Amino acid sequence: MHTLNDIFAVFERQFPPALIGKAQIERLRGITAHLTDAIAGGYVLECRLSSADPQVDLGLCVDPAVDQGREWLAFELPDTLRQHQVWQNISRLCQTWSDSTSPLHDHVSTLWLEFDLDDHASLLPSLFLGLTPQAKPHAAQIIAIAQQHLAIQPDAVQQQQLDRALDHLPADAEPFQIGWMLARGESSLRLCVRGKPGSDLYDYLPAIGWSGSADDLRSLLTEAGQFVDVLALDFDVTPSGIGARIGIECRYDNWKQPGQEPRWQHFLDWLVQRQICLPEKRAALPTWTSVGYHIFAGERLPTALVRLINHVKIVYTPAQPPQAKGYLLFGHRSAALLKALKK
Repeated sequence: MHTLNDIFAVFERQFPPALIGKAQIERLRGITAHLTDAIAGGYVLECRLSSADPQVDLGLCVDPAVDQGREWLAFELPDTLRQHQVWQNISRLCQTWSDSTSPLHDHVSTLWLEFDLDDHASLLPSLFLGLTPQAKPHAAQIIAIAQQHLAIQPDAVQQQQLDRALDHLPADAEPFQIGWMLARGESSLRLCVRGKPGSDLYDYLPAIGWSGSADDLRSLLTEAGQFVDVLALDFDVTPSGIGARIGIECRYDNWKQPGQEPRWQHFLDWLVQRQICLPEKRAALPTWTSVGYHIFAGERLPTALVRLINHVKIVYTPAQPPQAKGYLLFGHRSAALLKALKK
């Protein structure tokens, strides 16, 4: 079984220097040294695009369809991690997710672990549940079960705000991720709502009590929406209401990459023109995408190495200039798995 550091040692040769520096690679190694590659089917590096800030954060996608991470977290968590309550809670959550009689089993497709690699980086992750498209009517139940396992008890005001956010979801939008910033010790819940660019999605946040400028947000969403297929709104549901800071995820259907989708170039140029992305980082993003092959020690057949731009997120905070982050996805697939997927 490969260690996570084995995988990173292969991919780090391709990290664009304008996005990921040597110091950030060392911080990544400090996390990956404690984890097995079996934990995830894919990895994401979150890079700041709007400034020279070198911080890079790490996300791990646990997907039972392609990896053994759910079982590893549920039943094989090593003592080095199990000694912390946060990891114990995640393990219990994964045990329930593995149970075929639980609503989580049918309606949660993936689990994301996210590590902040700042000056206070630690092995404690934040957690996001990725929901299936059919999960929309069950979102409140899924959240309640997850929060019980994570030992999170929302107060009455926060619960009312969450209920309102779920009740007012646009008909053509869906909650596709639900997150808790466990590593930061925050009590807020992050709700990620995905939909096609359009007025229902643009009016959603003001309708549920977001206090920022509806006109400014609509203008930004309208501009970004002309370049992409899908927009997602990420916002925190806190004891005091909807958080002011909004994430706007910009995506293309079927993970279309810059070499396949001409609108990528127009979108990236727009980010630079709006001073949301530095020119050198805009130039580096398309260089990341590739499919290659590698034969790991002890193996006879090559493994496919996949590198994609997962999405770009625009971070909007009222009365502040928008910021942007790029999400670099990568992973590997064995020849046997690739053959099975083609059947």
